[in-house]
Amino acid sequence: SERLPRILQDTELALAQVPHDKDPRIEAQRQSSLRSIGGGVQAFTRIFLAQLEASLTSLRPTPRQPEASKHEDGQILTLALLDDDHDNDTILLDNLASRIESRNSLELQLLGHRFGVLAGAPAFEGERLPLGAYAFCHALSEAVDALSLSQQARRQLLFQFERVLVDFYPELLARFNA
Repeated sequence: SERLPRILQDTELALAQVPHDKDPRIEAQRQSSLRSIGGGVQAFTRIFLAQLEASLTSLRPTPRQPEASKHEDGQILTLALLDDDHDNDTILLDNLASRIESRNSLELQLLGHRFGVLAGAPAFEGERLPLGAYAFCHALSEAVDALSLSQQARRQLLFQFERVLVDFYPELLARFNA
């Protein structure tokens, strides 16, 4: 958890070193992002850790929900345009999780088997693995949403997160497996 504030500090430093933009709107977004990062360390850390904790609740079997009724009752379905920035973040996070997963495949496989034994279920894989790469990226996404960041600041934060995770995650996985 001490690495999370460091990720935000590194992001803040990187954004502060970006030359002032001539477009006042973009510059205002950058300044707002800097303030949000500076004041959001505790919330970011709390949300991130809460999301990781929530990923562990997936070990418990979930009660089956009754099948939803088909839309034959005349309900009108609505369509909405997707948010391009959100989609881009999702793609970036999925790619990050995939890269982290491929670099740590053996340790993640072992962890998945251990969680499967604990849950009395088959081995957990990929997106379902508590404390796996996808769980970390989901936690990051939720924590970043709590900050008011420009798209540039969000990408910088993802970059800093990946840099730290690449170095720290193998050691963390070894501890989880031990």
